[in-house]
Amino acid sequence: MRSFALFFAFLLFQTAFAGDPPRGASYFARGSADARLLIKESPAEPLAIPFLEKYRLVNSTNSRDETRRTSFYAAESETKETTEIKESAATTAINATNLTNAITTTEALPNPGESKARGFFAAFGVGPRVPVGNFSSKTMLGYGFNAEISYVDNKIMPYFLFGRLGFEQFPGSQDYYQLTEITHYSMQYLPMSLGVRHYFPPILKNVFLLTPVAEISAIMVIYQELEDYKAGSHKNSFLEDGVRFGASAGFGISAFVLDMMLNYNIYQDNQFLSLDLKVRLPLYVAF
Repeated sequence: MRSFALFFAFLLFQTAFAGDPPRGASYFARGSADARLLIKESPAEPLAIPFLEKYRLVNSTNSRDETRRTSFYAAESETKETTEIKESAATTAINATNLTNAITTTEALPNPGESKARGFFAAFGVGPRVPVGNFSSKTMLGYGFNAEISYVDNKIMPYFLFGRLGFEQFPGSQDYYQLTEITHYSMQYLPMSLGVRHYFPPILKNVFLLTPVAEISAIMVIYQELEDYKAGSHKNSFLEDGVRFGASAGFGISAFVLDMMLNYNIYQDNQFLSLDLKVRLPLYVAF
């Protein structure tokens, strides 16, 4: 009887507490289910992803716009520089054409209203020197270079006046060494020239300006001649320097900025041809 009463009490206890779980446990279970449902029904990507994607697209668009603006400004700058270069080249060509047209007249201009040109120019030339005549029997191909200042005012005269300072050197030839007891020979010149140059009417204008030119000049030359003899010749080395006078005449083709001149030079007993490529730069020009 006592055992039956204990068993009945146990059943009542189970009936009282085995139904719904406690409030706290039920709330926790319901919260867990809601969480599981939220996770199951939520999108695969976090909510921040669309915002980041939008930011990336906006940033990419801004970068492309910036690239376009940079490319536009670079192209505009390049176009401006190209235009300036073309304008400068065109101005130089026009000035050269105007100057050449002005100085290729056959006489000085008596009327101040006519086309006139005045200016100073600097030129630098370099090229080979070819001895001729007796001078070629003891020397071989030489070289030379020079600098020049010229002036023109076709209101007074239709010629360029120029002053030129140069340097020229001729080494000895092998034939001369074999025929003599000389082991070394050289001739050096320091010519100082004063002359006139005339530009003829252009023979080509369409592609670029090409003008025949002729010049003549008087020259004062400081020279140095050196001869070294063989050791057993019982002759002392010979060194002579001094001043000589001469002249030069030449003809060439000019694009005004670039000249090609062939001159025949006479320095007393020595004669030679000079071929110079010259670059001419305007220092001051007025029309």
